[in-house]
This record gives sequence, C-alpha cells and structure tokens, in this order.
Amino acid sequence: MDKFTDQKYLVTEQYRDARNLEARLKFHQRFSTSRQPWFEWVFDHLLMLPEKALVLEIGCGTGELWMRNRERIPPGWELCLGDLSYGMIQVAKQNLRFLTNQVTFQVLDVQLLKYANATFDAVIANHVLYHAPNVPRAILEIARVLKPGGTLFAATNGISHLQELYEIIRNNPILEQILQSEEQRIHPPDSFTLENGAELLAAQFGWVTKHLFPDRLEVAEVEPLQKYILSLAPASARQVTPALNQEIQKYLDSVLAQAGGRLTIRKSPGMFIARKQNNHSITF
Repeated sequence: MDKFTDQKYLVTEQYRDARNLEARLKFHQRFSTSRQPWFEWVFDHLLMLPEKALVLEIGCGTGELWMRNRERIPPGWELCLGDLSYGMIQVAKQNLRFLTNQVTFQVLDVQLLKYANATFDAVIANHVLYHAPNVPRAILEIARVLKPGGTLFAATNGISHLQELYEIIRNNPILEQILQSEEQRIHPPDSFTLENGAELLAAQFGWVTKHLFPDRLEVAEVEPLQKYILSLAPASARQVTPALNQEIQKYLDSVLAQAGGRLTIRKSPGMFIARKQNNHSITF
C-alpha cells in the first residue's frame, strides 16, 4: 500500500462500526474533569451561524454532536452528515431519527467531497482532519464547498494529548506489540494539530482563530482504562487471549497503584474557526 491507501485503510478498520468510537467516548465522558461536556462546548461555537444555514459535518460518527444538543438545533438548519464508514452512517441514521426531514446522510471522503463549489454555509470537522493522508488537499476541498463567507469548525488535539496514556502503552511490551504503534499511524504527529493547524488553514482561509478546551482525565479504575487502550488495536489484534488480558490487567493495576490510585492523563483538545473570504478563489 502507498501512504494514502494505507492511511485510509487504517481509519476504515478502526471505525468500521461504532464499537471503538463508543468505547472512547464513554471513557472521556466518565473521567474528564471539565465542567462542560465537549459536544456542548463545540455546539456553543456553532451558534454563531445564522438561523437558516446549510451545514455539512464530515466524520459525523454516530451523530453524537447532534444527539447531545438535540434541543438546541435551530429548525432552519439543514444538515448533511457524512462519514467514511458506512457502519457509522447506519448508526447515526438510527440515533438521529428525531431530525426527520432536517438531515441527509452520505458516505464521503474529506479529500474528495462530492458537492458543487460554494454549497455550504458551514463545515464541521470534529477530530477528522488528522486522519486525512493529505491534509492540505482535505482543507482545499472543504474551502471549495464552502460559500464565500462560510465557516469551518475544525476540532483537533495538541501533540501532548494523552501523552501519559501512550507512555503506559510504550512501557509494556505486550501492549506495544498488540497496538503496533497503531495510534501513531492513524494520527501521524506531522498531520493536523493545534500547533500547526492555523498555518495549514491560512493557505485557504483569510481568517482563523484558535479556541482551547481545558481538560484532563482522572482515571481511578483499571477495567475502562484497559478497554480504551485495546480499542486502539488494529483489527488483527483485537481478539486478545484471556491470558494476555490478565497480564495487561496486572500491569495496569500496578500503574494505577504507583499513581496512588488515581492516574492523571493530560488532554489538549481545541478547535479552529476559519472563515472563507468573500473574494477568495480556490486554486488546484
């Protein structure tokens, strides 16, 4: 496989269905210390959009953003929700039945959006762009489908995100072998981060701002930590034997004990808001 095909395959395998994503969402929701839930914080920024807007979400997953804010969705918004995973789309359709005629769904690739130029008032890419094998190409496509004056909401993480968690993985030969550095392959450190995102977006957007979401994890239980870590594994390693599971549990028990029964894991999420200038021309 070349780099682009390999990257797309890895992401497709990780998110073939909702199980891995849901395991990670539950872990963050359970142990995050922020007073405001992530999806509520994201939606707060979306309210800058007009009462009538055509909105595209790329990488909608299970539709969590809209489920968590169902009472806040303006009736004048028309939603187009897409994901690379057909399985995710099917789950999102079930979860968002309450939106009736306000939403459509489509399997899509952020690097090749099947929409006409200047279609949308807003595009949402919530922890999506770091998955793209060619980030500049993905940003170019987003800018192309946005109307002049349209807005991109692009959430991502900083390079220190979950650093303690990855140290736990790297310090154990069993976990390192099972995961095969999978997270680093799916989220390459030179992709789209809080550190380089503004520069990448500036190539296509005339106005870019960065907004940080202060948060951390305080983990006091081994079982959900173990489930989260194993959700990162490639499909070929997902069926861990009972003996290996027991060894992993013993290791994580010792990690938690050394941390005094409460493990602190730093997070560094945030979001860029970028606006397409009225006179901005998209070049290929």
